[in-house]
Amino acid sequence: MPEDKKISDRRHNREGKIKYIPDDIWNQVLDHLELLPKKFVPILIVLEASGFRVSDVVSLKLDCLLKQQDGWWLVGDQSKVKYKSHKVPISEEVAKTIIAQQKLTKQLSNQINNPNNYLFPTLSGVRVGNPISPNTLSRNLNKLAQECEIRDQNGEIYFLKNMGSAIGME
Repeated sequence: MPEDKKISDRRHNREGKIKYIPDDIWNQVLDHLELLPKKFVPILIVLEASGFRVSDVVSLKLDCLLKQQDGWWLVGDQSKVKYKSHKVPISEEVAKTIIAQQKLTKQLSNQINNPNNYLFPTLSGVRVGNPISPNTLSRNLNKLAQECEIRDQNGEIYFLKNMGSAIGME
């Protein structure tokens, strides 16, 4: 039902079209998930579970997970709408993914390569200390789309133009 759609699913691009990755494309990506570099898999899991924009997922802090009596919550800023500490409920499985990412990030990072305590930091290179770039994720997903022939409704290879998109929920 239209009233059940998330606000993030109602975002529009400049042409007035809804910006999201359609379910059929997303399912094709999931079918080939093992071919993506492993560092992107937790990002995609959190992206799908939260409804956050990609830039907001990659900018999550290490302390983004909250356990309450009613379950697990993901807490992060929604930069486009300037909403701080937005909370969304997540499943136990997604919480376990975030916990594993927290552990890995803590093992690999320090005050020099992750001074802002990002959950998904860039640990080396010119972007060291910043979150993983949405453009880097987009390039890798486009490479996957080409290699695995991920096609849209018209039979064309699906290329992401903007990784600010929501996942699914047409």
